[in-house]
Amino acid sequence: MPQGYGSEEERRARGPFYAILKRIEAQKEFFERAWKIQVRCTALFGPNVEEVFLLMHRARREIEVSAEMLWHDPRPSVATPDNLETWNRFRADVWPSYESRAKGGDRVGHKLSEFRAKMESLCRPIIDRGYGRGQRKSVVQRVADWFRMS
Repeated sequence: MPQGYGSEEERRARGPFYAILKRIEAQKEFFERAWKIQVRCTALFGPNVEEVFLLMHRARREIEVSAEMLWHDPRPSVATPDNLETWNRFRADVWPSYESRAKGGDRVGHKLSEFRAKMESLCRPIIDRGYGRGQRKSVVQRVADWFRMS
């Protein structure tokens, strides 16, 4: 983390959230590719696919917003029950181990699990489709081939 973010103790408290924001920034290309795949999948499977991809995008955004809030103020300045609940929610969005402290548990993890399950059910016919005898391709190769054909 760059200098100028308070004392060493404050920098240590903010460091994990800064790292999360930098990781999201470093994966920018992945999320741009996801938007492109979303457009293709919507064209092929219909507009309902957009809701599936929104699960992933919303999960990323919740992590990003929570990490940014915690980076600016790692500890609640006012210790009211509602404020503590909000900070626990931010922490649960960033770290699944805090799910027991936040109402609703690990919302981000649930969104990502739902995204994975729906994508697998959507792509299952493509993965299961045969490519002729003698050809052995991995699941990743089959899906990649399918996207190249479309």
